[in-house]
Amino acid sequence: MVRDSNFTYHCFPEFSNITSIMAYRLNPGQPVTDSVRQVGTDQIDRVLKGFSPKARNGNAVHEARKAMKRLRALLHLVKPAMRKEDFRRQEAQIKQIAKLLSGMREIQAALETIAKLEAYDEAGECSAICAALRARFEARCAAAQKSLNASGAAQTRKLLREARQGFAELELEHDGFSVIAATLETDYRKARRTFERAYRLEEDEAFHDWRKYVQRHWRQLILVAPAWPKAIRPHIALARALSEILGDDHDLSVLVELARAEAEPLGEEPDLLAFEALCRRRQSLLREVARDMGARLLAEKPSSLSARLSAYWATASRIDKQDLAGDDETSDNVIALR
Repeated sequence: MVRDSNFTYHCFPEFSNITSIMAYRLNPGQPVTDSVRQVGTDQIDRVLKGFSPKARNGNAVHEARKAMKRLRALLHLVKPAMRKEDFRRQEAQIKQIAKLLSGMREIQAALETIAKLEAYDEAGECSAICAALRARFEARCAAAQKSLNASGAAQTRKLLREARQGFAELELEHDGFSVIAATLETDYRKARRTFERAYRLEEDEAFHDWRKYVQRHWRQLILVAPAWPKAIRPHIALARALSEILGDDHDLSVLVELARAEAEPLGEEPDLLAFEALCRRRQSLLREVARDMGARLLAEKPSSLSARLSAYWATASRIDKQDLAGDDETSDNVIALR
């Protein structure tokens, strides 16, 4: 847990659908191809089950969008072993599904960011602009909810079924863990490089790039966690907490842009400048915390991380299961996905 006087991050928050976590894990006892197929089809089945006309609400859409992020991370993990055309087709399908569901979730994210900013703004210096923003986004949220009509839902389900078929028929040119280990090493190295770049440039886009690789690293670790849950779990928790902080940082950047882009002004220019200054102060605090967390998360050399996880995977099926008693049950209740 990371805490200061204004905000708290829980590494292990409540997760509404714990069975999704249990399903989003590769099995060291299976061929990689079979395990990837099982994880991919299971995630889509869960979305199809929840994304029915009666279940089309904000939470269901949010869960579906999270599932699409998991599926993209899964695809990228085995990308080197896939045919290029197969990877491009399946990634395009997932992106299209996520885009169909993006409108309402982006509005909800803006409302959540406003609420966090109001809690941070103890003096209430920007309460008027925050209230104006909230009113506009609440109206848009209602409109976005209505836009999820029957035809849009039918299109989404059609794309989901097509994506499911792609995972069910997935073929990998190499079926060993070496492909996964290579991707883990490459993406972890990119996370380290974007970390350094973000603090060198101090630009919003650079921090957003870093966040994307932290998120990918976090989800990749969840996929391979069954190799040794107790050893990998703390790394997952740290990566998730850092991802949350960087997500809040990015949401503030978006909120500043949205406030400036409104057709009808939210306030006088001095008020807008004060609002932007408040957002930047909040970002500065977030980035200060993220720097230390990033240094801890990314301390290990990429080749060392890859070798360590490969050793965990190779020995997982040979270690007496009694020696790992409690690992799976515990990890099911603490590894959360966003």
